[in-house]
Amino acid sequence: MTTEVLRNMVYADSEALEDLQWVVLDEVHFLQDAYRGAVWEEVLIHTPAGVRFACLSATVSNADELGAWIESLRGPMTTVVEHRRPVALDVLYLVGDRTAQEDHLVPLLLDGGPNPSCERFDPSGSRSTTARGGAQGAARGGRPRSRFRPPRRTDTVERLDAEGLLPAIYFVFSRKGCDEAAQRCFADGVRLTGPAEATRIRSIIEEATADMCDADLDVLDYDRFTEAATRGIAPHHAGMVPSFREAVERCFAEGLLGVVFATETLALGVNMPARSVVIEQLSKYSGDGHAMLTPAQFTQLTGRAGRRGDRRSGSGGRGLVALGHLRHRGEAGREPRVPTRVLVPAHLQHGREPREPLQRGSGPFRAGKVLRPVPA
Repeated sequence: MTTEVLRNMVYADSEALEDLQWVVLDEVHFLQDAYRGAVWEEVLIHTPAGVRFACLSATVSNADELGAWIESLRGPMTTVVEHRRPVALDVLYLVGDRTAQEDHLVPLLLDGGPNPSCERFDPSGSRSTTARGGAQGAARGGRPRSRFRPPRRTDTVERLDAEGLLPAIYFVFSRKGCDEAAQRCFADGVRLTGPAEATRIRSIIEEATADMCDADLDVLDYDRFTEAATRGIAPHHAGMVPSFREAVERCFAEGLLGVVFATETLALGVNMPARSVVIEQLSKYSGDGHAMLTPAQFTQLTGRAGRRGDRRSGSGGRGLVALGHLRHRGEAGREPRVPTRVLVPAHLQHGREPREPLQRGSGPFRAGKVLRPVPA
C-alpha cells in the first residue's frame, strides 16, 4: 500500500493494524520529496509504538543521520550501509559524430576520475566545428556547428544491440517522447526479437487487453503498439492505459523486449531485468523549469542496469549506463538528505495535537531545536 493509505489507517485507529508488527518503507528517501515527504514523516511519528520499521533506500547520503532520527522516534535500531553493488556498472558516453560513420562510445570514467578524452566532445569547448552547407556554406558565412551531436535514438538502440548490451531501458523524460521514440525505431525497421519471442509477446498483449472492446483498441492504436512490441520495442509511462502498461512490464520481465522507452517512473518500484540503461540527457523538467538531475536521481535511474535475473545477460553480466550527448551543462543537484523543513502535516483535520509532529519532525531534529509551547 502507499504511505498515504497507511497514514489514514493510523489516524482512523483501524482495527486492521491491531496485529501489525512490521512496516517496510521502500524508497525511504521520499522523505525529502516536497509533496509527499510529510506523509512519510507522519507514518514514522504516529504508527503505534510496538510496530517496527525496516527502511530501504539506495540513494540516501546521510544514512547515519536518518537512522539517528528514526531511532529517536521508534527506539533502538541498526543502520546498515552497503557500498558494494552485486553487479558492477560501466558508465559509457555515447556521442554522435557528423564526420564519422559510427558514433563514439567511450568510458566516462578512467582510473577513478573523469576520462580526459571526453572533453573534446564538449560543445562549449570543442573547436571541431563544421559550417552549415560545408565549404560552400562557410564561404557564404554559414553559421558553424559542432562536429559532435546527440546520438539518434535508432542508432543508439542498434549500437547497443551490436555490442550485446540489450535488453535496455531508455529513459526519455517525456511521455510523448517515449511514444515517439518507440514509433521512430519501429518506422526505421528495428527488429530485436525472433519469431518465438514475437508470438509470445502478441499472446501477452492479447491476454492483457482481452476485456477491452475493439473501438477502444482502435482509438489507442492497438495494432501499431502490438506490431512495435513484437519487434521488441515498447514505451512505458504513466499516460498509458493500465492494460498496455501491464503488457509491457510482463513482456520485459520475461526478457522478451529489447528496449523500453520509459519515463523515470519505471525507476521506482518496478524490478525490470535490464542489462543496460540509457539516459538521454542529464536534465529534466521539474515542474518549475528544467534542472540537472541530482546525484540521487542519477543513482536511481542507473540502478536499473545490471539487475539480477536478466535472462539474456545472466547474473554475472556487467550493467552499462550509456549517456547521450550532454546537451545541458550546469551545476549538479544536491544529494537528497533528511529534509530541513518543518511541515504542518495533514493530520490536523483528524483533531490531533499539532505540536508533537512539529517537535519530532526531521527538521527540528537536524536543527537540534525543541519548539516551545505557544503562549495562551
